[in-house]
Amino acid sequence: MTDVVLDENLPQLEDDMDMDEMAKRALISNPFIHQERLLIEEKKLDRIIAGMENASSLNLSFSLLPQYPEERTNYGLSGSFSELFSEDAYLDSTFSIGLNIPLYHGGKKKYQREISLASERIARENLLSCQRSIHHNLEVLFIRMGNLEEKVKLLRDSIILAP
Repeated sequence: MTDVVLDENLPQLEDDMDMDEMAKRALISNPFIHQERLLIEEKKLDRIIAGMENASSLNLSFSLLPQYPEERTNYGLSGSFSELFSEDAYLDSTFSIGLNIPLYHGGKKKYQREISLASERIARENLLSCQRSIHHNLEVLFIRMGNLEEKVKLLRDSIILAP
């Protein structure tokens, strides 16, 4: 009994893959990294939206309202259309313009900007922390894998040397 055979259900690792390649793959495919990147994008959009809340706005409105003669004979849809073109009917129109220019918010805009920038910075730091954690876990796993390979070699040698 000199050959040591591992169980065929064990997953096989690619021997030619080094730590850097494995780290690159892990950083690309890890769902926590994707989540942190999406959070950074969300914070960027929050900052844009916060800037839009304090922007000036211009509102335009136009409406037409039919005014029928006082003595209508047909109240149905066909009558309302035909009586609109009679002599005493007319269209009442309204046009309005609204302009909103925020002048002073007591520093609210500045503090909202600082808060959104801080939130974005925190999201970036969380991404870096997550990346460092994944890289550290990979280092630990590579060390453990090396230790287990050495253990397998020692067990092989002990089997060969066993009487």
